[in-house]
Amino acid sequence: MAALSEYLEIDEVCFQLAQGKQKVVAVTSANSGEGVSTIACALAERCQKAGKHTLLVDMNYHRPSLHKKYNLQRGVWQCGETASSAIHKVGGHLSVLPASLTLDKSLREPDLLTEQLRNWQQSFDAIVFDTSPLNAINRHNLAAEQACAAAGSTLVVLQAAVTKEADILEALAKLKSHKANIAGWVMNDLCCPALASEMQREVKRLARYAPRFARWLERKILQNDFINQVM
Repeated sequence: MAALSEYLEIDEVCFQLAQGKQKVVAVTSANSGEGVSTIACALAERCQKAGKHTLLVDMNYHRPSLHKKYNLQRGVWQCGETASSAIHKVGGHLSVLPASLTLDKSLREPDLLTEQLRNWQQSFDAIVFDTSPLNAINRHNLAAEQACAAAGSTLVVLQAAVTKEADILEALAKLKSHKANIAGWVMNDLCCPALASEMQREVKRLARYAPRFARWLERKILQNDFINQVM
């Protein structure tokens, strides 16, 4: 199975961001568990493979995950020099800044976060924020809509068959209230039945009337690489 960063969809997202000359993008979602960290990592890894010096920043202080994925030590950093000193180079052109052990509340100040971004942009061609869910409220966290507004470009991840319309509207209202620019939406279809699974389910209905044909057809479905590929 190919790495997610190799998928054409991720390549298309990178192309669209490049066309819009977006150097900073925040990846967020309405609720937790919708695949934000996975998409953020794939996007950052694709950018660095394209030769861009890329910084991946964990802005989810409630449930940070990037330090685990890249096996990094978390420390305490604040806006300014300590933020830069906490950045880890993980290979190639990719660097990662894990979430600080304690939230620097100055990050909640739009001007200070914007200034920090300007400093990072002097060293990096692309910056990706892995944010917390928009609808998750935690006083020890950095509100996702603030990070999205500072980034200037936002990708919203939705989980097909899971994310409710009311949750999407609530998340959208928060982004609009902070004048965050939504660059696009990413549909995570992990919970949707695969095409092969759906076809097998329908074939089983034939088994009662034509068992031999149903078994033959099911073997053909299982042998077909195209309909069994992981999307």
